[in-house]
Amino acid sequence: MGKRKIHKVNFILVLYLLAFCTCLLGKNNKGTIDLYPIKPKIIYGEGIYVDEEEGGPLLLENLQTSNHIKDNSGIDYSIKSARGGLRTQAWCMHGNGKGEWFKADIPESEFYLDRGIRNIYRILIQNGLVANKELYYANNRVKTIEIEFSEGGKRILHLNDGDLEFQYFRINIKARWFKMTIRDVYKGRKYNDTCVGKILFETMEHPNEMSPEKRKRYGYE
Repeated sequence: MGKRKIHKVNFILVLYLLAFCTCLLGKNNKGTIDLYPIKPKIIYGEGIYVDEEEGGPLLLENLQTSNHIKDNSGIDYSIKSARGGLRTQAWCMHGNGKGEWFKADIPESEFYLDRGIRNIYRILIQNGLVANKELYYANNRVKTIEIEFSEGGKRILHLNDGDLEFQYFRINIKARWFKMTIRDVYKGRKYNDTCVGKILFETMEHPNEMSPEKRKRYGYE
């Protein structure tokens, strides 16, 4: 009888320990969400296609980066090249890229008048130097990015390799500024430089503020 009581007490202690550990893990990961590329909904018609979920472009200001290649080639490898332009342009850094970052503010002109904040609906990333496949695989490409936001919360983006087109990540987080940090990369075959082709941002009404019909249409219900 005594042994049964001991076993019962031990079992209860194990349950309490598991619950305690789970609670700790939950707190450590609070606000952090892992995201993988999604496929946008496409509508075809008259030889063209439209992204049904496309938001409006989000303007940025005070763009800062920790590093970019500066050489005598005349090519701009700064973050400006990742904000638009040709496929031959990219934000490139010497080295494996780990720990390098990009920070930007959302200008007041983009804020909601009554809230002083803007929803970052979606991020589009064209990974690597995509001028051609040879250059793409010759240089490092980004594998994992961590994003911190002004109002708290983090997003971890996991990028696919071998994809030379845009990869879409639905974020839906309100912020005044953000900071993207490279955490891991796919190694290049020839060079130890790291490149990101394009980083674009879209804004749209936050799901919590949508009508039930609109939430359902965009797949939030």
